[in-house]
Amino acid sequence: MQVSKNDTLAGLPLIKIRDFLRSYPKGYSITAASVEADLGLTKIEAEAVLQAIVDAGFIEPKYERREGGASSQFSITVLGSRLSVARFVKRITRAKADALVSEMLDRVAEINERDELVFRVKRVRAFGSYAGEAPEVGDIDLAVDWEQRHPDKDIIEQLLARADASGKIVSRSVV
Repeated sequence: MQVSKNDTLAGLPLIKIRDFLRSYPKGYSITAASVEADLGLTKIEAEAVLQAIVDAGFIEPKYERREGGASSQFSITVLGSRLSVARFVKRITRAKADALVSEMLDRVAEINERDELVFRVKRVRAFGSYAGEAPEVGDIDLAVDWEQRHPDKDIIEQLLARADASGKIVSRSVV
């Protein structure tokens, strides 16, 4: 979900609505009284904000409405859940993201060239918005697969040998 610190809903910063929704875990009811108390609004303001949150699709009536009566309890929708986990971060351009990934891949190459290290990076995969074609991304999601550099050797022996080579004193007591 793309959101900005400047976005508003019913005159309130959207980040304040996000924080309000975060305080209601799945299954909890949102009411006009909770909007009033939690957001520090008058009863009339709270009802207007509640309606705006419903209209935006962030919450929905928790129970079916009775004939002629309005629901007084609401639950968070899937869209509301997405808003409640949204991060209001400044987006970066594709070029900046590509440069950051390139720097990271240079470091991966350096790691893989160092034979004294016990592990090596096997693969780096991108996912999320960076893996798409978006001209801007909120973050760069990368998954890193690593593997033991010398799988035929005992991992503990390799780690202890590396520790010894560092010149630091390593306690070898077993608990």
